[in-house]
Amino acid sequence: MKNHKEDSTTTTTNGTKIQYLFSKYYIHYSNIRYDKWYILLLVLFEFSLCYFLIIPLVKYTEIDWRAYMEEVEGWWIYGHTNYYLLKGTTGPLVYPAGFLYFFTIVRFLTEDGRNIRLAQNIFGVIYLVQLLIVLLIYTKCMRSIIRTSKNNNNSSSATKLIWNWRLGMLCLCLSKRIHSIFVLRLFNDGVAMTFFYLSLYLFLYHRWKLGCFVFSLAVSIKMNILLFAPGLLLLLLQTYSGRSRTYQIRNTILCLSICAITQLILGYPFLTTYPEAYLRKAFEFDRSFF
Repeated sequence: MKNHKEDSTTTTTNGTKIQYLFSKYYIHYSNIRYDKWYILLLVLFEFSLCYFLIIPLVKYTEIDWRAYMEEVEGWWIYGHTNYYLLKGTTGPLVYPAGFLYFFTIVRFLTEDGRNIRLAQNIFGVIYLVQLLIVLLIYTKCMRSIIRTSKNNNNSSSATKLIWNWRLGMLCLCLSKRIHSIFVLRLFNDGVAMTFFYLSLYLFLYHRWKLGCFVFSLAVSIKMNILLFAPGLLLLLLQTYSGRSRTYQIRNTILCLSICAITQLILGYPFLTTYPEAYLRKAFEFDRSFF
Protein backbone atom coordinates (compact mmCIF):
# COMPACT_ATOMS: atom_id res chain seq x y z
CA MET A 1 0.00 0.00 0.00
CA LYS A 2 2.85 2.34 0.92
CA ASN A 3 4.73 1.54 -2.31
CA HIS A 4 1.59 2.27 -4.31
CA LYS A 5 1.31 5.72 -2.74
CA GLU A 6 5.00 6.41 -3.40
CA ASP A 7 4.61 5.44 -7.08
CA SER A 8 1.56 7.67 -7.38
CA THR A 9 3.43 10.58 -5.80
CA THR A 10 6.43 10.05 -8.12
CA THR A 11 4.17 9.97 -11.18
CA THR A 12 2.44 13.18 -10.08
CA THR A 13 5.81 14.85 -9.45
CA ASN A 14 7.14 13.81 -12.87
CA GLY A 15 3.96 15.04 -14.54
CA THR A 16 4.27 18.37 -12.75
CA LYS A 17 7.91 18.72 -13.86
CA ILE A 18 7.02 17.98 -17.47
CA GLN A 19 4.16 20.47 -17.34
CA TYR A 20 6.45 23.05 -15.77
CA LEU A 21 9.15 22.56 -18.41
CA PHE A 22 6.59 22.70 -21.21
CA SER A 23 5.09 25.94 -19.86
CA LYS A 24 8.57 27.41 -19.36
CA TYR A 25 9.76 26.76 -22.92
CA TYR A 26 6.32 27.46 -24.40
CA ILE A 27 6.50 30.99 -23.00
CA HIS A 28 10.25 31.45 -23.49
CA TYR A 29 10.32 30.55 -27.19
CA SER A 30 7.21 32.58 -27.96
CA ASN A 31 9.45 35.64 -27.97
CA ILE A 32 9.49 37.18 -31.46
CA ARG A 33 13.31 37.28 -31.43
CA TYR A 34 13.18 33.55 -32.20
CA ASP A 35 11.14 34.08 -35.37
CA LYS A 36 14.19 34.18 -37.61
CA TRP A 37 15.42 30.86 -36.23
CA TYR A 38 11.99 29.31 -36.66
CA ILE A 39 11.88 30.48 -40.29
CA LEU A 40 15.38 29.13 -40.89
CA LEU A 41 14.35 25.78 -39.40
CA LEU A 42 11.30 25.58 -41.67
CA VAL A 43 13.31 26.44 -44.80
CA LEU A 44 15.93 23.81 -43.93
CA PHE A 45 13.15 21.30 -43.33
CA GLU A 46 11.68 22.07 -46.75
CA PHE A 47 15.11 21.87 -48.38
CA SER A 48 15.58 18.39 -46.95
CA LEU A 49 12.05 17.35 -47.92
CA CYS A 50 12.39 18.53 -51.53
CA TYR A 51 15.95 17.49 -52.32
CA PHE A 52 16.21 14.24 -50.36
CA LEU A 53 12.67 12.85 -50.61
CA ILE A 54 10.33 14.41 -53.17
CA ILE A 55 12.63 15.04 -56.16
CA PRO A 56 14.61 11.75 -55.92
CA LEU A 57 11.69 9.48 -54.96
CA VAL A 58 8.47 10.92 -56.44
CA LYS A 59 7.97 10.48 -60.18
CA TYR A 60 8.03 13.63 -62.32
CA THR A 61 4.80 14.24 -64.28
CA GLU A 62 5.04 15.68 -67.80
CA ILE A 63 2.21 18.14 -68.47
CA ASP A 64 3.38 21.53 -69.81
CA TRP A 65 7.18 21.42 -69.66
CA ARG A 66 7.66 20.13 -73.21
CA ALA A 67 5.22 22.73 -74.53
CA TYR A 68 7.10 25.49 -72.69
CA MET A 69 10.35 24.43 -74.34
CA GLU A 70 8.74 24.30 -77.80
CA GLU A 71 7.25 27.78 -77.37
CA VAL A 72 10.64 29.13 -76.32
CA GLU A 73 12.28 27.39 -79.26
CA GLY A 74 10.02 29.20 -81.72
CA TRP A 75 11.25 32.56 -80.45
CA TRP A 76 14.83 31.88 -79.37
CA ILE A 77 15.93 29.42 -82.05
CA TYR A 78 13.78 30.39 -85.04
CA GLY A 79 13.39 34.05 -84.23
CA HIS A 80 9.60 34.27 -84.48
CA THR A 81 8.15 37.40 -82.86
CA ASN A 82 4.67 36.67 -84.16
CA TYR A 83 2.77 35.18 -81.22
CA TYR A 84 0.48 33.33 -83.62
CA LEU A 85 3.49 31.22 -84.64
CA LEU A 86 4.66 30.38 -81.12
CA LYS A 87 3.07 27.06 -80.28
CA GLY A 88 3.66 23.92 -78.27
CA THR A 89 2.11 20.49 -77.94
CA THR A 90 -0.65 21.89 -75.70
CA GLY A 91 -1.56 24.74 -78.07
CA PRO A 92 -0.54 28.35 -78.79
CA LEU A 93 1.52 30.46 -76.39
CA VAL A 94 -0.79 32.47 -74.14
CA TYR A 95 1.72 34.01 -71.71
CA PRO A 96 3.39 37.46 -71.87
CA ALA A 97 7.02 38.09 -72.81
CA GLY A 98 8.45 37.61 -69.32
CA PHE A 99 7.50 33.95 -69.61
CA LEU A 100 9.68 33.61 -72.72
CA TYR A 101 12.65 35.35 -71.10
CA PHE A 102 12.51 33.24 -67.96
CA PHE A 103 12.07 29.88 -69.68
CA THR A 104 14.71 30.72 -72.27
CA ILE A 105 17.21 30.98 -69.41
CA VAL A 106 15.94 27.74 -67.89
CA ARG A 107 16.07 26.02 -71.29
CA PHE A 108 19.69 27.08 -71.71
CA LEU A 109 20.61 25.81 -68.24
CA THR A 110 18.85 22.46 -68.68
CA GLU A 111 20.39 21.39 -72.01
CA ASP A 112 17.43 22.56 -74.15
CA GLY A 113 15.01 21.28 -71.54
CA ARG A 114 16.23 17.68 -71.65
CA ASN A 115 17.75 17.65 -68.15
CA ILE A 116 14.55 17.35 -66.13
CA ARG A 117 16.31 16.68 -62.82
CA LEU A 118 18.25 19.94 -63.11
CA ALA A 119 15.02 21.77 -63.96
CA GLN A 120 13.43 20.29 -60.84
CA ASN A 121 16.40 21.49 -58.77
CA ILE A 122 16.05 25.01 -60.22
CA PHE A 123 12.34 25.07 -59.44
CA GLY A 124 13.13 23.73 -55.99
CA VAL A 125 15.30 26.80 -55.34
CA ILE A 126 12.50 29.06 -56.59
CA TYR A 127 10.10 27.27 -54.27
CA LEU A 128 12.38 27.80 -51.28
CA VAL A 129 12.67 31.49 -52.15
CA GLN A 130 8.90 31.78 -52.33
CA LEU A 131 8.51 29.94 -49.04
CA LEU A 132 10.98 32.28 -47.35
CA ILE A 133 9.11 35.34 -48.66
CA VAL A 134 5.73 34.00 -47.54
CA LEU A 135 7.08 33.13 -44.09
CA LEU A 136 8.43 36.69 -43.78
CA ILE A 137 5.00 38.01 -44.76
CA TYR A 138 3.39 35.82 -42.11
CA THR A 139 5.89 37.07 -39.54
CA LYS A 140 5.24 40.70 -40.42
CA CYS A 141 1.48 40.25 -40.10
CA MET A 142 1.85 38.22 -36.91
CA ARG A 143 3.95 40.90 -35.25
CA SER A 144 1.36 43.57 -36.04
CA ILE A 145 -1.38 41.48 -34.44
CA ILE A 146 0.79 40.60 -31.43
CA ARG A 147 1.67 44.24 -30.91
CA THR A 148 -2.03 45.08 -30.74
CA SER A 149 -2.67 42.25 -28.28
CA LYS A 150 0.18 43.34 -26.00
CA ASN A 151 -1.05 46.93 -26.06
CA ASN A 152 -4.28 45.58 -24.62
CA ASN A 153 -2.26 44.01 -21.75
CA ASN A 154 -3.11 40.48 -22.82
CA SER A 155 0.26 38.71 -22.83
CA SER A 156 -1.17 35.17 -22.48
CA SER A 157 -3.32 35.71 -25.55
CA ALA A 158 -0.28 37.05 -27.41
CA THR A 159 1.70 33.91 -26.58
CA LYS A 160 -1.10 31.70 -27.86
CA LEU A 161 -1.41 33.77 -31.04
CA ILE A 162 2.30 33.44 -31.76
CA TRP A 163 2.19 29.66 -31.58
CA ASN A 164 -1.01 29.53 -33.65
CA TRP A 165 0.70 31.57 -36.37
CA ARG A 166 3.77 29.36 -36.19
CA LEU A 167 1.58 26.29 -36.59
CA GLY A 168 0.09 27.90 -39.69
CA MET A 169 3.60 28.57 -41.00
CA LEU A 170 4.46 24.91 -40.48
CA CYS A 171 1.40 23.90 -42.50
CA LEU A 172 2.77 25.90 -45.44
CA CYS A 173 5.60 23.39 -45.66
CA LEU A 174 3.26 20.42 -45.90
CA SER A 175 1.24 21.34 -48.97
CA LYS A 176 1.24 18.47 -51.46
CA ARG A 177 -0.14 20.70 -54.21
CA ILE A 178 2.58 23.35 -53.86
CA HIS A 179 5.30 20.71 -54.06
CA SER A 180 3.58 19.30 -57.15
CA ILE A 181 3.33 22.69 -58.90
CA PHE A 182 6.99 23.51 -58.35
CA VAL A 183 9.16 20.39 -58.44
CA LEU A 184 6.96 17.66 -59.93
CA ARG A 185 5.22 19.51 -62.78
CA LEU A 186 7.39 22.63 -63.30
CA PHE A 187 4.46 24.98 -63.90
CA ASN A 188 4.98 28.69 -64.53
CA ASP A 189 2.38 29.47 -61.86
CA GLY A 190 4.98 29.06 -59.12
CA VAL A 191 7.37 31.52 -60.77
CA ALA A 192 4.63 34.11 -61.25
CA MET A 193 3.45 33.78 -57.65
CA THR A 194 7.01 34.09 -56.34
CA PHE A 195 7.29 37.50 -57.99
CA PHE A 196 3.82 38.41 -56.71
CA TYR A 197 4.66 37.50 -53.11
CA LEU A 198 7.87 39.49 -53.37
CA SER A 199 5.85 42.52 -54.50
CA LEU A 200 3.44 41.96 -51.60
CA TYR A 201 6.37 41.86 -49.17
CA LEU A 202 7.61 45.17 -50.58
CA PHE A 203 4.12 46.69 -50.24
CA LEU A 204 4.10 45.74 -46.55
CA TYR A 205 7.14 47.97 -46.09
CA HIS A 206 5.64 50.76 -48.23
CA ARG A 207 8.04 50.23 -51.12
CA TRP A 208 5.25 50.98 -53.56
CA LYS A 209 7.21 51.88 -56.69
CA LEU A 210 9.62 48.95 -56.47
CA GLY A 211 6.71 46.69 -55.52
CA CYS A 212 4.76 47.77 -58.62
CA PHE A 213 7.78 46.94 -60.78
CA VAL A 214 8.01 43.44 -59.30
CA PHE A 215 4.23 43.04 -59.57
CA SER A 216 4.48 43.81 -63.28
CA LEU A 217 7.21 41.18 -63.62
CA ALA A 218 4.77 38.68 -62.11
CA VAL A 219 2.13 39.69 -64.68
CA SER A 220 4.71 39.18 -67.44
CA ILE A 221 5.06 35.52 -66.41
CA LYS A 222 1.33 34.81 -66.26
CA MET A 223 -1.56 37.17 -66.88
CA ASN A 224 -3.67 35.68 -64.06
CA ILE A 225 -1.76 37.92 -61.64
CA LEU A 226 -3.87 40.78 -63.02
CA LEU A 227 -6.66 39.44 -60.83
CA PHE A 228 -4.85 41.12 -57.92
CA ALA A 229 -4.74 44.48 -59.73
CA PRO A 230 -8.04 45.92 -58.33
CA GLY A 231 -6.78 45.28 -54.79
CA LEU A 232 -3.46 46.93 -55.62
CA LEU A 233 -5.25 50.00 -57.01
CA LEU A 234 -7.32 50.27 -53.83
CA LEU A 235 -4.18 50.02 -51.68
CA LEU A 236 -2.44 52.73 -53.69
CA LEU A 237 -5.40 55.07 -53.29
CA GLN A 238 -5.60 54.37 -49.55
CA THR A 239 -1.85 54.79 -49.05
CA TYR A 240 -1.79 58.30 -50.44
CA SER A 241 -5.23 59.29 -49.10
CA GLY A 242 -3.72 61.29 -46.20
CA ARG A 243 -2.12 63.76 -48.61
CA SER A 244 -3.67 66.27 -50.99
CA ARG A 245 -5.85 64.94 -53.80
CA THR A 246 -3.28 66.03 -56.39
CA TYR A 247 -0.47 64.19 -54.58
CA GLN A 248 -2.65 61.09 -54.22
CA ILE A 249 -3.58 60.95 -57.91
CA ARG A 250 -0.05 61.80 -59.10
CA ASN A 251 1.64 59.04 -57.10
CA THR A 252 -1.02 56.49 -57.92
CA ILE A 253 -0.62 57.23 -61.63
CA LEU A 254 3.16 57.04 -61.24
CA CYS A 255 2.96 53.57 -59.68
CA LEU A 256 0.56 52.36 -62.36
CA SER A 257 2.84 53.84 -65.01
CA ILE A 258 5.73 51.78 -63.66
CA CYS A 259 3.60 48.67 -64.18
CA ALA A 260 2.71 49.69 -67.73
CA ILE A 261 6.23 50.76 -68.75
CA THR A 262 7.64 47.47 -67.49
CA GLN A 263 5.20 45.60 -69.74
CA LEU A 264 6.11 47.79 -72.73
CA ILE A 265 9.84 47.21 -72.24
CA LEU A 266 9.47 43.44 -71.84
CA GLY A 267 7.12 43.20 -74.81
CA TYR A 268 9.16 45.53 -77.05
CA PRO A 269 10.42 42.86 -79.54
CA PHE A 270 6.86 41.67 -80.09
CA LEU A 271 5.01 44.98 -79.89
CA THR A 272 7.24 46.56 -82.53
CA THR A 273 6.77 43.69 -85.01
CA TYR A 274 3.40 42.01 -84.48
CA PRO A 275 1.59 44.07 -81.82
CA GLU A 276 -1.89 42.69 -82.50
CA ALA A 277 -0.75 39.08 -82.21
CA TYR A 278 1.10 39.82 -78.97
CA LEU A 279 -1.76 41.68 -77.31
CA ARG A 280 -4.40 39.19 -78.41
CA LYS A 281 -2.49 36.11 -77.25
CA ALA A 282 -0.37 37.28 -74.30
CA PHE A 283 -3.31 39.20 -72.81
CA GLU A 284 -6.22 37.09 -73.94
CA PHE A 285 -8.91 38.74 -71.82
CA ASP A 286 -11.71 36.69 -73.30
CA ARG A 287 -10.02 33.55 -71.93
CA SER A 288 -11.64 31.99 -68.87
CA PHE A 289 -9.51 32.11 -65.71
CA PHE A 290 -11.32 29.26 -63.98
